[in-house]
Amino acid sequence: MNPIQITTIVSISTITICLVFLTVWIVKVLINFKDTVVKTNLILDDAKSITENINQPVSQIRDFFVGLKEGVNFITSIFNKDDQTD
Repeated sequence: MNPIQITTIVSISTITICLVFLTVWIVKVLINFKDTVVKTNLILDDAKSITENINQPVSQIRDFFVGLKEGVNFITSIFNKDDQTD
């Protein structure tokens, strides 16, 4: 074998080894990325359930005050009718 063939074989072997290591590294990065996406999805699902649980009591309080306001408006309209008839 001449030196050019040896150099070519060594270079191709080195490039192949580097590509194998790079491929393994990329696969590990993609697996970690997938795990991160799954965990982020779980966090977003938890945040959604928390906001729904907070929204329900706040909505009930809002409905209570709207009803209270309508009741006060009804009572004041009754008293205003009595004042207008006098």
